[in-house]
Amino acid sequence: QEVDRLSKDNKISHRIRFMLQELIELRANKWVQRKAGDATKTIKKGGSEISEPEVSPAVGKGDKSKKHYPQKTSSLKNSNDGWNTVPGKQGKSARNTAGRKGPPPRAAAGSEKENNTNKFGMLSSSVEKKEPPKPVQVVSVEDIVKPILDEMIASSDIEEAVELFKDIGKPELNVKMVEYCVVYSLDKKDVARSTIRGLFKELHKAKIFQNNDFEGGIALALASLPELSMDVPISWKHLADYVSYALLDKYITPQFLSENSKKLLEKMFLRIFEILKEEDITYAKGIYSQSGLTSDSLDLSKLEM
Repeated sequence: QEVDRLSKDNKISHRIRFMLQELIELRANKWVQRKAGDATKTIKKGGSEISEPEVSPAVGKGDKSKKHYPQKTSSLKNSNDGWNTVPGKQGKSARNTAGRKGPPPRAAAGSEKENNTNKFGMLSSSVEKKEPPKPVQVVSVEDIVKPILDEMIASSDIEEAVELFKDIGKPELNVKMVEYCVVYSLDKKDVARSTIRGLFKELHKAKIFQNNDFEGGIALALASLPELSMDVPISWKHLADYVSYALLDKYITPQFLSENSKKLLEKMFLRIFEILKEEDITYAKGIYSQSGLTSDSLDLSKLEM
């Protein structure tokens, strides 16, 4: 009891009181020294016990050159909702998004813009770039026919020209090609027109062009006679020759005369039948009778049939 009283006497130094208290505790523990891991209890202050910090056995007494630091533990803390939280700045916490359901967290403004750029870049690269359609090049009848006629007139090779027209293979253009051939030759020499008339005969014979192709093409040329006469005043004569030889070679019919009587001038009728009579008077009379011409078209007495 005396030792217990002295251990609580404030007049005695702290060191002595601690030693007395350890003696009392050792006696209460049946003189068995406490374990090294137990904290040494000190005086009660304010009704609570204060314990000394545990000293690591690796650090011996008197070894002041080494400092012992408590072992670092993971800064992640497990919460009840399954999230791992990490202390962040200003009390904010970062969450581990592994296994998280729902939309991903929003990226920073800069990275979001970059991601969008990459996304559209990948899309554009995966889709094959199509070149804009090339404009359709329109080829005129002149572009097709003029080179053939120029070469034929220069070489007088009608057979080669026939093969070239056959290779064109556009029967829907035949009428316009006949018209172009006729108009093309109006300001040329007689030999050029004679060669083109020979070409028409062979095209009809080879069945590359049909009667209606020649009739349609020559009729278009006749319809343009007023304009053609401004450039070539004797266009009427050349057109009359085309009609005459077309009747003789039978790639237009006699009815062509009556069907186009309003386009044909009276002097053209006179020239046509003059050429026909020179070739074959009997045939000329047959053309006249089959044509269906009447006095309304021209003065038949001038034909002297």
